[in-house]
Amino acid sequence: MMDWSGEQNAKNWLMRDLGYSATEANRMYDLMRYYYGSGYDDYTSTNQFARKTELSEALNRLPYYNGDKLYRGMIMSDQEADRFFVNRWTTGSTQNLGGRIQSFSDTKSVSESFAGWQYVGTGKTSIMLVLEGNRTIPGVAHLSFQRGEREALAPINFEFEVIRSETTYSSNGGRRVTYYIKDKKKR
Repeated sequence: MMDWSGEQNAKNWLMRDLGYSATEANRMYDLMRYYYGSGYDDYTSTNQFARKTELSEALNRLPYYNGDKLYRGMIMSDQEADRFFVNRWTTGSTQNLGGRIQSFSDTKSVSESFAGWQYVGTGKTSIMLVLEGNRTIPGVAHLSFQRGEREALAPINFEFEVIRSETTYSSNGGRRVTYYIKDKKKR
């Protein structure tokens, strides 16, 4: 993982190790700060395609996270889960994240928290993505909110195969669906 403990350190790393010009390093740093600040909703929605494309191009130049599993947790209504996941994500299908930049974590409990995994109630579905064999998503641990967590950001061109899924229910009656996915790209 890269050491981005300070703004100048981050920019120096981009220039030294990835060959960015000073202008490119400044732009990449600004894009990452925007993602983790006021721009989070833009990046995780279908808006701001040009900005997401630019950040994705920069993410694709970073080294991919080469650790164990990565997790992504989400919570939504049963209807949204059926429309976007349950009725579409079948074993063997190729999927993507719908033009959104998405954050993954190496810490399962962090993703479970985002998904409301333990406490999801009736009418809601917690979705958990479990990725093994990552070859696309770069690590960005320097920006993680959790100490010790290794965070990774999936660019908009991330494609994967659904290996299998499991459905369980919480003690509160909410549905929990886990998708085990495999990266389709090799870089």
